[in-house]
Amino acid sequence: MSLYPLKFKPIMHQTIWGGNKISLLSNHNTSLRNIGESWDVSTMQENISIVDNGALANKNLVDLIKTYTTDIVGKDIYNKFGTSLPLLVKVIDAMQDLSIQVHPNNKMAMEKHNTFGKTEMWHILDAKPGAQIVVGFNRDVNKAILTKHINNNSVETILNYIPIKAGDTILIPSGTVHAICKGCLILEIQQASNITYRLYDYNRVDTNGKTRELHIDNAIQAIDYNQKIAKVIHTPTNVNCICNLVKTNYFTSNIQTITVKTQLTINHNSFTLISVTSGAITINYNNYTITAALGQTILIPSCIKNLVLQPKTITSTYIETYIE
Repeated sequence: MSLYPLKFKPIMHQTIWGGNKISLLSNHNTSLRNIGESWDVSTMQENISIVDNGALANKNLVDLIKTYTTDIVGKDIYNKFGTSLPLLVKVIDAMQDLSIQVHPNNKMAMEKHNTFGKTEMWHILDAKPGAQIVVGFNRDVNKAILTKHINNNSVETILNYIPIKAGDTILIPSGTVHAICKGCLILEIQQASNITYRLYDYNRVDTNGKTRELHIDNAIQAIDYNQKIAKVIHTPTNVNCICNLVKTNYFTSNIQTITVKTQLTINHNSFTLISVTSGAITINYNNYTITAALGQTILIPSCIKNLVLQPKTITSTYIETYIE
């Protein structure tokens, strides 16, 4: 069976801080409340994406990689990761602040959890006026200084708060203290890892009156205290032109706003993720057509090298992500 662009059924996760914005997105309809995350492309254990379009509908992504191997993910990626997709794509709705947290790098994650670390990218799909995020510290901090503020319950005073708006992007390397604050709807593209160390959670309790577990010792060890403060990347204003957003050892992401039918030629050897960040886009490959709306991500198998993209609105924007 020939491969084609793949859309997956979203996997919903209820959280203490989640809201109702995800359920309003196309193809994300659910009656569940407090949806904090939708995992939209994943081969993570117990969260394996299921195809939602075409002749391969209801097949799971791991089985597809087993069957099509390099045609899905590319030769180098298949040789390194096997049937595991090395990236995970989420939509996150923060009705309340997320915990102050940090992700370990590959070395620490492999030593402690036998898994990869987590570098991630956030693209702001929507934000309420005054919305902000936490990225790093607002002053020079070392383990002793951080421990003092933890003991004094004053961690929030040393955090770096950054105002954000729809269209902003920020890269969060592993080892960076960070948090999504309330009022943000975010597309997250990350290494396929679910290792998170909570450093601080505002002393809040769940419906049973219990606080959530903190991982202070691991968090203090995982933090890169020499890291430079991250800067927000604003969406380029050029239209019908591909612009680079981020380039890391784990993924590269480009962005393009289109107003006309556009040919996309894929020159890399990995799979490609097409994530719509505004408007809606029709993707055509070999007479197969699929439409992706705001917040949706389509996986383009590595064997596909040419696509035609058509905006469904006056202007539509997408992020193209792949591994070099």
